[in-house]
Amino acid sequence: ILSAEILSVANEIVGACKGVSSSITVLGDQLGVYENLIQDVVSKTTCSLTNREEYIRYLSGRALQAADDIEAIMSFEAQSSGATSSARNTASSNLIMGATLVTEGYCDKVDFGSLDERTAMDMVASIIETKEQFPDLNLQFVGSTQARNSHIENDLKDTLMNSYKALNPGVPEETLLPYVESLFDSKYRPLLDELRPSDNVIAQSLSVSCTGNDSPEELVMSRYIGISVNEAYGSDYERFLATRKKDVAEGWKPQNCDTPKATMDHELGHQIAKITKAHDDPFICSLYESFSTLDDLGKSNTLSGYAGTDIHEFIAESWSEYRNNPQCRDCAREVSQRMIDLYNSNTYQKVFRR
Repeated sequence: ILSAEILSVANEIVGACKGVSSSITVLGDQLGVYENLIQDVVSKTTCSLTNREEYIRYLSGRALQAADDIEAIMSFEAQSSGATSSARNTASSNLIMGATLVTEGYCDKVDFGSLDERTAMDMVASIIETKEQFPDLNLQFVGSTQARNSHIENDLKDTLMNSYKALNPGVPEETLLPYVESLFDSKYRPLLDELRPSDNVIAQSLSVSCTGNDSPEELVMSRYIGISVNEAYGSDYERFLATRKKDVAEGWKPQNCDTPKATMDHELGHQIAKITKAHDDPFICSLYESFSTLDDLGKSNTLSGYAGTDIHEFIAESWSEYRNNPQCRDCAREVSQRMIDLYNSNTYQKVFRR
């Protein structure tokens, strides 16, 4: 169903209502006391359809997106017939979960890359829970870190190509490509190197603050604000679990935060802290100052060893425990409740949601 067709039907109904309204006026006295009542019903129907035009556009756009996602999944199934059944099922499942996140308005772009289906499911669960509580959280991208970096690289190269084409009208892209590649390597390759996850990095939270006077790379990066998982861990769910269980056992990570979902909650904690400016809040800063005076064992017993890295990790670790530990300790509870209060006390520009 095309958006234009849906609107066309709605407009036909509006036209029909206007026709009925004219007929009612002509009938006049024959309708007696019912004339005003019928006119009122027709008028309300016409007004409602007219006022809901944007809503109709929105719903039809979502329907088109869902149709595109289904087509992509079917195309993938056809193209991957030679792959192993397990790999094909995982990739297909990830496509469906990604399509759901996008069409339901939880984020703008999803690419799970080679992440295990269970890792992707944990990401989806964490995002849905968090976005329900913080609907104004801006997640432009969700998926694997490697897939995100690949998208950023392609977007940066497209930006450079468009600039070269504007300066050299009529010159074929294949002629300009070597210059694009050369400039990219000298100007943007270092940026991509910084984004590449090291062996000990399991997940990342990317935030970009746009000021209105942003560089091309900042504009591109802003389209990938969100969370991602390093495929070195996320594609091997058992390794992911084992690593986190070891971290919790050693006190490096908070209690009960031994799952990939807890890692997702940690990264989303960074995003929540960003929009609430939790790292600048006097109450949270005072909690962190007190926490910083503890020795390693004290930090582990209070929250986690990793929380002592800096205030940003302190806040994210608190949120992770708050989300995943039924017997959440005082430090994590106080920090998290404060973030919730900060969010609820601020007036955000509300976006159209489902």
